[in-house]
Amino acid sequence: FKKELHDFALLLEKRMRNAGVTIHTGTTATAEHIRAASPDALVIAAGAKPFVPTIPGIDRDLVLLPEAAERNAAQLPGDIVIIGGGLIGCETAISLGMQGKKVTVVEMRERLAPEANDFHRMALEQQLQQYVTPLVRTSVCEILDGGVLCRGEGGEEIRLTAGAVVLAAGLRADAGAVQELSGLAGECYVVGDCVRPAQVLQAVSQAYYTAREI
Repeated sequence: FKKELHDFALLLEKRMRNAGVTIHTGTTATAEHIRAASPDALVIAAGAKPFVPTIPGIDRDLVLLPEAAERNAAQLPGDIVIIGGGLIGCETAISLGMQGKKVTVVEMRERLAPEANDFHRMALEQQLQQYVTPLVRTSVCEILDGGVLCRGEGGEEIRLTAGAVVLAAGLRADAGAVQELSGLAGECYVVGDCVRPAQVLQAVSQAYYTAREI
């Protein structure tokens, strides 16, 4: 699932290495690292952090984030509820559904993935119909031991059985990283999700034009 995006990331890495870019993986960029490097220009692309809503039971053991759900899909139980029907929630749901899980997506808005463009939506909706049970105009009231308590548009109570609950309630820009690192070079630029969470196209475009400006 999303093999093309994975291949694109590998292509970008290959191009960086061919261009002579030094890459440090498994390393957190701290103010100390930046000061030691003493760069002329600094591009901060620290990304975003998952938004964790205040829902009773959000700290239960059955709750996990999309990345962990994808990484440990084989160990997850068969019934899964995903809180949040944005692109991340929908794509996670499709991926898990393709692996044989019974997935329900709970979304407060009137449709799933409203931020998807028309071309993307055509493919997305076909896969959602095949692999996912949607619950739109529905809010989550509480995460229970073994399920989720929801409330429908008309105020009716809905109980969903789930062995795992994936929290995909959106992202928030990592302002802390930006505050820590800004001002540590003569030229500082902030790009990508740490400005405002967006999609790959916007992130790559913003990074390209920033690099041309340096």
